[in-house]
Amino acid sequence: MITRLIEIGRRHPRAAAFTFLFLVFGLGMAALSLRVDTSAEGVLLDNDPDRATRDFARAAFGTLDEVIVVMVEAPSVYAPETIAALRRLTDALAGVPGVAEVLSLTNLELPTKGWGLVLAPLAGTPQAPVPADALRRRAERMPILTDNLVSADGRAAAVNVLLQEYGGDGAALARVVEGIRRAAAAWDGPGRITVAGIPATKVDIADLMHRDLIRLTPATIALIVILLFATFRSPRGIWLPMLAIGAGEVMALGFASFTGRTVSVVSIVIPSVVLAIGCSYVVHLFPALSEDTRRIRTQVAVFLSALTTVVGFLSLVTSRIHTIRDHGVFAAIGAGCMYAAVFLLLPALDRIFPGPVRDQAPVLTGTRALRGLADTVIARPRAILIGAFLLTVLSLLGLLRVRVETDYLAYFRASHPVHGEVARVNDRLSGSIPMMVMVDAGRDWAFEDPAMLRSVVLFQRALEKIPGIKKTVALPDVLSLVHRAMQGEEVERLWIPEDASQAAQLMQLIEFGGRKQSIAHYVDDRRRIANVYVRANLVSSRDLSRAIARIRQVGRAMFGEAVSVVPTGTMIVLNKTSGTIARGIVSSLLLALAVITVLMILHLRSWKLGLLAMVPNLLPIAFLFGAMGALGVTLSTGTSIAASIALGLIVDETIHFIGAYRARRAAGLDAEAALREVFEQVGPPIVWSAVILAAGFAVLVLSSFLPLVYLGIFMAVTITVSLLSDLLVLPALLLLVDRRG
Repeated sequence: MITRLIEIGRRHPRAAAFTFLFLVFGLGMAALSLRVDTSAEGVLLDNDPDRATRDFARAAFGTLDEVIVVMVEAPSVYAPETIAALRRLTDALAGVPGVAEVLSLTNLELPTKGWGLVLAPLAGTPQAPVPADALRRRAERMPILTDNLVSADGRAAAVNVLLQEYGGDGAALARVVEGIRRAAAAWDGPGRITVAGIPATKVDIADLMHRDLIRLTPATIALIVILLFATFRSPRGIWLPMLAIGAGEVMALGFASFTGRTVSVVSIVIPSVVLAIGCSYVVHLFPALSEDTRRIRTQVAVFLSALTTVVGFLSLVTSRIHTIRDHGVFAAIGAGCMYAAVFLLLPALDRIFPGPVRDQAPVLTGTRALRGLADTVIARPRAILIGAFLLTVLSLLGLLRVRVETDYLAYFRASHPVHGEVARVNDRLSGSIPMMVMVDAGRDWAFEDPAMLRSVVLFQRALEKIPGIKKTVALPDVLSLVHRAMQGEEVERLWIPEDASQAAQLMQLIEFGGRKQSIAHYVDDRRRIANVYVRANLVSSRDLSRAIARIRQVGRAMFGEAVSVVPTGTMIVLNKTSGTIARGIVSSLLLALAVITVLMILHLRSWKLGLLAMVPNLLPIAFLFGAMGALGVTLSTGTSIAASIALGLIVDETIHFIGAYRARRAAGLDAEAALREVFEQVGPPIVWSAVILAAGFAVLVLSSFLPLVYLGIFMAVTITVSLLSDLLVLPALLLLVDRRG
């Protein structure tokens, strides 16, 4: 049945070509609407309760977990010209569509002494500014401002920008961040200006994604044209396969769009990878089209190869991370479409546009080296297997050093400005990573109780001792600042209400005075849940995980089991992907290994030979993880997909080698003669196929994202190791098994 199906293109070439033309046109229209997902929501875990907690906190207290910090560095931020420019910047940022709230030294208002809530600007007005020395003294007396709105040395000031809820809409976020950056670029004061924060980083990632889309696919096409020329050395050996490969690419993108797939920071590599897969299919099929027996045997072998590739991609659906799961489905669709184009359309085009057989015969370069390799295998099969075993052991030792890391700054090359921006904010102020810690007392009006407010203060002091946490702000800070200012007292001294009624009256006064937002960020309307706003410089997932665990530990020690202490925020939710990545690798790899092993057993009709065929394919996977561990490359959302994809791809050459070897043994050749003939006749296409796949992944070194650069390098190396394994370990195993009968 499979043979009849894959021969349709050759038996009915015009009908097959017309059908493909119709499909390519229709799916090409669908491909035009393929959506690029630039949001970070796709890397969050499905059905994660912490995600719901984050959304609840944002609804209750605002988007404090995604603050954009616009930092001004100047010799003195209190100087009149700096304050005047800072005032203009603050006003410009407040006018950006999508900005919910802006806070800086120039728009911060404090109560004046006396009864009632009469507010006056901390820095004065444009017409009557507060003198620089007086402003410095005012700011230095307010601990709540230090490293939050102004650095302790007075050489850096921040404009903290809170955004309206954008609901994961990447385009809406990009418009807001672009507006903020335009306002910052118009800075006309002394010193320099920096924009940093999680929303800005998300937009930077989206920008690099668009660059990669423009860069990677054309580079892959150019490389494939070069490799096809190197393989067939004829114009027909280029344009005919490129028609089929191009049709497969358009179909893949169209089907992906039609089924709701999106291009993400992970799946951005799929168009390039699918092109390389299609070219590797061409190398096997195109030379075999003129010989019926060889053509059918090759088509069956590559059908199984395509099936294992699809299985490798589909094994990623076990992941709880939507982006990885979507990548697996997208890539499987791409591989399937490319197989259909190459194995149905290419034979049809070959019949419609016939040419000399020599135009599609590969140039058999390297046959002398392959003959020497065959002699080496035949002479020293046991030595080869011992060497492979030792390499596997060394790789497993490296595997023990593999670490999972979701540091999203690691997505960027060292030369990208984001590293300097974040470093400057982390160094000069309280850090660019905001978090919220919700303290749920379990009863209404609890945070009008002075005892609970004192506990919050102690909790803040304990949090600020945790490595990486630089600043906390909570309800007691706001109440103390307002009360001291109204009383004309020293505002640097923390004040706690004497009783619940005094706390309630002060909060009502703030709310009725039109400054409800001043406390709404830190306590809910029923005074049951308090929010401790945390600023940190924690970008590493390991450091952040330790800090989160410590926050929970301190919360239990401070408040006991009756009070719930829950750290939350976008970075905390993103951080949970670390553990899931490790578990996802194991589950997807085991699934791919199990299914591919069963397919090999069924194809070879021997459980012993099927298991034997998998041995040389486990060595490259072990080497992949071992090399990652030895070189200190971490597993991230981008690199975690490598193993399952690699397993699905590297089995291909094993299938071709074993199929050719068995055919020659069945024809009556002894084991050694069969191996020599396989190396000489089937070896070159196997080598070219591996070179093309490795080159297709190597193109990813042009990516703007470091995890994808590492993915490309390690996949290229893994495919190269698998080629050596198929040319050394596999024939050595086959030879020893045959010699033993």
